[in-house]
Amino acid sequence: MPYIPPDQYASTSAYDLLEAASQGFIGFDQRLIHALVDPPDRLPDILRYIAEKDFPREIRLDLVFLLHYFNPPEAIPYYIRAIEEDLENVPDPLTDAVVAAGERILEPLLELYNRLEEDQGQEVAFLLAGLGIRDDRILNILLEQLEYDAEGGSIPLALYGDLAAIPHLQKLLGEVAPEDNYLRHQIQTTIKEIETFEAPSGPEPFNIFEYYPEEAGPEFELLSADERLSLLSNGPVDIRREAAASFSNAELTTPVRDRLFEAAQHDPDPEVRGNAWQALYNFDEDPNIRSAMMKVAREGEPAERAGAVVALASGHELSEEVLELIEALYEVPGQREKALEAMWKSLDRRFQRHVLENLEPPDISPNAVLGIGYLGLSSETNRLIPWFKLDEIRQEALIAYAFAAPIELSRMRMKPFLRRIGQLADGLSPEEEVIVKEAIDQRLEANGLKRVFNVDEDEPEPEPAAAQLKSNKVGRNDPCPCGSGKKYKKCHGA
Repeated sequence: MPYIPPDQYASTSAYDLLEAASQGFIGFDQRLIHALVDPPDRLPDILRYIAEKDFPREIRLDLVFLLHYFNPPEAIPYYIRAIEEDLENVPDPLTDAVVAAGERILEPLLELYNRLEEDQGQEVAFLLAGLGIRDDRILNILLEQLEYDAEGGSIPLALYGDLAAIPHLQKLLGEVAPEDNYLRHQIQTTIKEIETFEAPSGPEPFNIFEYYPEEAGPEFELLSADERLSLLSNGPVDIRREAAASFSNAELTTPVRDRLFEAAQHDPDPEVRGNAWQALYNFDEDPNIRSAMMKVAREGEPAERAGAVVALASGHELSEEVLELIEALYEVPGQREKALEAMWKSLDRRFQRHVLENLEPPDISPNAVLGIGYLGLSSETNRLIPWFKLDEIRQEALIAYAFAAPIELSRMRMKPFLRRIGQLADGLSPEEEVIVKEAIDQRLEANGLKRVFNVDEDEPEPEPAAAQLKSNKVGRNDPCPCGSGKKYKKCHGA
């Protein structure tokens, strides 16, 4: 299934659009959603696709959104299957779709609950409670869950709001140990919520478009190298730019390297050329590539020049001329962000002044934030803490703080350090915890110490003499502290 231009969405079947999106050739955006829901005859094709295709998990919620929009009875089996696949954590969009299905899904949910073991049924009980349907079977299930798990089982009872549950809660309250203040408070709160319960008026109107950007390109991580190269050769300019950039963190085979080198030299768009140069950073030792890259870094158009400079900053040899080219890029109009990226990827502290110049609100540079960590600017890390609350730079601030905050570098202090970061950040998501742990581990390794969190038991203790000298810098062949699992030079060093 090839790339489909947006202007052809209306003339393409919903089945083929979903197939192209599932493979990553087109992205889910408002243009695609309009093409899937505006024509009145699209639903049968969508249902046929769901019934016939072994689609990837990545688009499961997109299909939930589409079914929620149409809300047909044929959606019920799909919802049940999706619930079974996520019994421990049913996602909110699926919960909303189930509630919108109403009485039609009551019997299938009851049947599902009865098939499950007692310790598997909590999420299904929650869904039943949220339907807003009074049924003795639902109440019995909720009371059963309360008996199994007093704390977790009280929550869906509050959502259900049936006064008949109060005697059971009062009886349970009398059995709770006096010193168990938390559980006593939870049960008392549930009783009060049931006593003041007001049935909701019904689900809010569903606006599917608020979940999608106006425009999105292909999902390049789902595409093979050959498929991305095809888009690099034949796509419109915005797609070619993304296709070239998608190789920045990839291991490049010789054919891919050669195709990128061709695009870097001959694509008519300077931004495509710049992205291709940046993807070639690991080949800067190749004399032909390095010579051409240096020429572009000195003389190219701004966008291609920026890509070449970032590649040279991330490569194997940081000559004095490369450092001067980074400095010069900083003064090129429109390329300051790229210059800051090159500065922190160079790991050279001479660029500290420029990093600090770009840390003033409201236009705080994400690359300058990373510069605090990668250049080891420990004295600046207190500035990062308020930025944990800013979604647009939170991840960069967490990485930088983990990598540079003043702390005695010993393995025994790293777990308390992780807890401290979590407290300062008002908690860490599972993904953020992975990123912060990896940054801390890399900081230890850069200072000749063994990892604490992601430990390879077969790996020997690093030799201090071979480690970076307490500079808080990452070696180019070290794993990247962003948590990707790739080498620094293949990830944020790219």
